[in-house]
Amino acid sequence: MRAWGALASALLCAASSGCSADKLTQIVVVVESDLSVPGQIDAVSVEATGPGTAPVMASGALSGAGAIPLPRYVTLVHRGGPLGPVDVRAAGLLAGSEVVDREARVFFVQGRTMVLRLALLDACVGVRCRGGDRTCAAEGCRDVMIDPAELAEWTGTIGSDAGTEVGTDGCRPEPESCNGIDDDCDGMTDEDFDLRTHPEHCGACDTACTVGGPMATAACIDGSCGLTCDSGFGDCNAMATDGCETDLYDVASCGDCSTMCADPARYCEVTGTTATCVESCGASLIRCGSTCADPSRNLRHCGRCDNACAPDNARGACISGSCTVASCDRGFGDCNRMPDDGCEASLGTSRNCASCGDACRPGEACVDGMCTDACPASCQCTGHCTADRPCTCDAGCPCTFSCGMDCEVTCDGTGASCDIGAEGGGDVRQITCTDGASCQVVVDATLANDIECSGGGTTCTVECTGSEDCAVDCRRGAECVLRCDTSGACDFDTCDGSERDCGGDVRVCNRSCP
Repeated sequence: MRAWGALASALLCAASSGCSADKLTQIVVVVESDLSVPGQIDAVSVEATGPGTAPVMASGALSGAGAIPLPRYVTLVHRGGPLGPVDVRAAGLLAGSEVVDREARVFFVQGRTMVLRLALLDACVGVRCRGGDRTCAAEGCRDVMIDPAELAEWTGTIGSDAGTEVGTDGCRPEPESCNGIDDDCDGMTDEDFDLRTHPEHCGACDTACTVGGPMATAACIDGSCGLTCDSGFGDCNAMATDGCETDLYDVASCGDCSTMCADPARYCEVTGTTATCVESCGASLIRCGSTCADPSRNLRHCGRCDNACAPDNARGACISGSCTVASCDRGFGDCNRMPDDGCEASLGTSRNCASCGDACRPGEACVDGMCTDACPASCQCTGHCTADRPCTCDAGCPCTFSCGMDCEVTCDGTGASCDIGAEGGGDVRQITCTDGASCQVVVDATLANDIECSGGGTTCTVECTGSEDCAVDCRRGAECVLRCDTSGACDFDTCDGSERDCGGDVRVCNRSCP
């Protein structure tokens, strides 16, 4: 058993000017994951075998006393002879049971130290790639063979990332995300996100501050979620659920939570954002109840008493007695420039993607505020689908999905091509192929499956295995092939057209026998 630890002495020598680095031939295996620790995995292991290098078996805990966090690495040193192939397998474990694995077959590069990144992905949990020598990666099931062009050359350091995003074995720059990975390949991880102040990544990635409330905005303060109060309001009861509930321009709380105005200074005078107790209102102010307000700038009394400036989905500003939009709430824009309806437009759409008027071109979709190919490398094109994370493949996109327990997959539109593997236990799977899409579906029929193919130009090939009944709806001119290898009933539940028994447990609807 080989222990995890510092880089091998040969690798350290490569970084030193006193060594002959040009003669070293090595592979640094870097294991990383987007799975939570210790909730989804609590240990990782690596095995490597091949000519020219000593066999490697390494494992280690990711949590507990003395544990080393991800990424973890092992150095393979070429000792002579053939340069490969070397078979490498990384696995993530939970309580001693394997949760996910990633395999690679790679060759040493003579005289160079290369980095092989193996990502253990949430999208690959429960995925079994059909056919020999295939493994699950970010792009779906792929060949285990790694092209030398996919390897990054070692530059002298191994940080939390060696220059590529999770899911690829060579660096392919993408916009930086908060995920513990160097997505943009600049040698830094999550550098665009300040975890002390970022409301969606407060203290840690994907820890969003969501509890706001009236007159308040959820805020990240020194890495912890809290509130930022609107001007003139305070959180005097220290309860985030009711927001900033106290009017700081009132005589009962003039300027702060503890100041109450009393005779002779019985009025609360508001100048700008400052409130103080006074005996009478100043010459430029108007008295609105017990408040002395400047109608040219007071948000509650903008232009006149009790005329509040509170535009929808926005922070208002009273300027010269008129209410305007000072700033829009996150996810909204003032696209019509009319303050009466505030920030009326939702952003993140193909019409207003990052901002008002930022329209995506035909064939693009707005994803995370950026116009991208309508088939981005996420759940829309490849991934593990569940009821909580349904998957969709749009027109013109090639997609590969795995469908485990309780899931929903939609392959929709001319040119959409879906390879769907549905395996494992659960309750009901919903798999829909419509309007010109082409679907290859392999179903382990150990539970109820709702499979529908519909629309002219839609073609479906469904292979059913297992022990339970398997039924397919073939509607509205779709062409379907059903292959049955199950001890339960296997047939078309609906065939809107001609159905034929082709023999050999194969049936077709609206087409000839294959």
